[in-house]
Amino acid sequence: MAARAESSREGGSDGAFHAQLSRSRSFCIQPLPDAFCDEGQRLGEALCVAMQQLITIQAVQFAAVMSGDMDFTPFDLLIHKAEKIKNHAKRAYIVHVKRHGCF
Repeated sequence: MAARAESSREGGSDGAFHAQLSRSRSFCIQPLPDAFCDEGQRLGEALCVAMQQLITIQAVQFAAVMSGDMDFTPFDLLIHKAEKIKNHAKRAYIVHVKRHGCF
């Protein structure tokens, strides 16, 4: 699994990991309600993308576990990084909404 995870993360032959992340980026193409200013819209979309990427990484790790692959731990670092990105996006979005009141 480690080799497969590395191969997927580096754009290897199967590329399944990057393909799933690419699909997660397209998930948030629907605009937020009109009550959001442009910056609120941008921050909301960034949060949505960050959450989808985290969920995608977790889903790939889950699939590895369910397929009996015992070397699923390489995903832990990716999950940790994705959680940091999501938390940063969430804080930025919340701060903006509280300061700007655009919701």
